[in-house]
Amino acid sequence: MLRATAIGTALLALLTAAVDAQRRVELPARDAVLRTQPAPVWTVGADEGESWEMLSNVVAMGFDRTDQLFVLDQGNHRVLVFDARGRFVRQFGKQGGGPGEFQAPMGLLVLNDGRVAVLDLGKRAWSVFTATGTHQTDVFIPEELGFPRPGEAYALPDGSIMARSMPALRMTAGGPPDLSAAQKSPVYRLTMTDRPAASTVYEFTLPPPTVRTQSGGGGQRMVMAMVSSTVFEKQPSYAALPDGGVAISTTNDYAIEIRDARGAASRTLTRPLQPRRVTRQDQELAREERRRQMEAGPRGAVFMSSGGGVRSTQASAMPAAQVEEQIRNMTFAEQMPVIERIWSDPTGRLWVQRSSREAGGATPIDLIAPGDRYVGTVSGVRLPSAVSPSGLAAWVERDALDIERIVVRRLPVDWK
Repeated sequence: MLRATAIGTALLALLTAAVDAQRRVELPARDAVLRTQPAPVWTVGADEGESWEMLSNVVAMGFDRTDQLFVLDQGNHRVLVFDARGRFVRQFGKQGGGPGEFQAPMGLLVLNDGRVAVLDLGKRAWSVFTATGTHQTDVFIPEELGFPRPGEAYALPDGSIMARSMPALRMTAGGPPDLSAAQKSPVYRLTMTDRPAASTVYEFTLPPPTVRTQSGGGGQRMVMAMVSSTVFEKQPSYAALPDGGVAISTTNDYAIEIRDARGAASRTLTRPLQPRRVTRQDQELAREERRRQMEAGPRGAVFMSSGGGVRSTQASAMPAAQVEEQIRNMTFAEQMPVIERIWSDPTGRLWVQRSSREAGGATPIDLIAPGDRYVGTVSGVRLPSAVSPSGLAAWVERDALDIERIVVRRLPVDWK
């Protein structure tokens, strides 16, 4: 009888643990609107002036613990440093393939110990510098992790980083690789040492790429593999958590799965918000926006993989006939996902960017503090590029004359 009771207790404990791992945390159904807006602190960027004022495609930024802002000015192959009041401190880096030089810089992180890591796709490595700009080492990304995905990396409190990669497409002896199967996009932790160690936290499953063959000069064929882009289709998103865990968004509804540092499911944050049907007006607005972007032409450089390496080529505007062909071939999902993207800042706060409720409408952002506490919802504000522990936030903006500027604002107290 005692043995049966013990077995029953053990089974109950296992069942309880399984239920807890899948528990749902219901966040409030109605938006608590936060009307206070971030207050301007400093701005930098000019058409003419000092060299450090003239920006050329800022792609990443990061604050250190003293509120210094490190800016990756991609077009100029350099990192700019500004103090908490916006005064220029220094710059480091230049174009090239040597130590401390950049070939294809695409990302920047300020590490927990104050060092700065720049993701260089040309080297397939993170170039690590001291806070004063002295190059220390290049941390090469293991080839099995695939192609680094810029803009989706976080510095963790233990000194490592969390990042995401796209699938590695390898050529075979007879031509392009087999692309019929779904591809894996891993989220992984990487130690920032001379001998980096990587561990996978989560894997997204992506649809098979579309293969296109084009004729090139001299009778050559060019084979391109690309993941098809269906407008409004849910794009998987993740955010790193301070304890080494991860937040995941993969479905059309409002569901954010929280996993611990081992990758085990912990809980799911939900709100009773439902995806809506994509309308004809949504489609027309998307076509107009795509046309505007393509006619303006891409900014900066385009990075292409070639022979295992990465090279950059100057971007150029697409011919009008090709623009219209692209517009005609646009495809659309049937539903608009509730969540467009999730992101986290150094305090562990989640920024949940929702899709527009109406065609052309503002995109609301939910703020969720550590402990699964819903802080409120803000509107009319884009996700920042960087947030400091003290509450400064940085954005890249362009004025009416298309002059690029960095704008730093202080986040309101009630956003915490």
